[in-house]
Amino acid sequence: VAPLFDDDGVRELSETFLAGWTVYIDADGSNTLTAGDPTAVSGANGEYSFTNLAPFAGYTLRVNVQSGWHITFPSIGDNHEW
Repeated sequence: VAPLFDDDGVRELSETFLAGWTVYIDADGSNTLTAGDPTAVSGANGEYSFTNLAPFAGYTLRVNVQSGWHITFPSIGDNHEW
């Protein structure tokens, strides 16, 4: 899984990895993190992973955007999903 980046989706040398971000699979389709949604927290290199998932079944991956940040890439609106 790729690290999380800010602004344009391209990691420039001056950009740091985003550690401590909560990434989740929106299992119930609520567009928010709720009980039962599998979660992961990005590590020092911005990487995250999920374990014990069923084979791909149309998962929607979302991130809780931290204060002062906004998602600009990919351009998918305010849902922050991949």
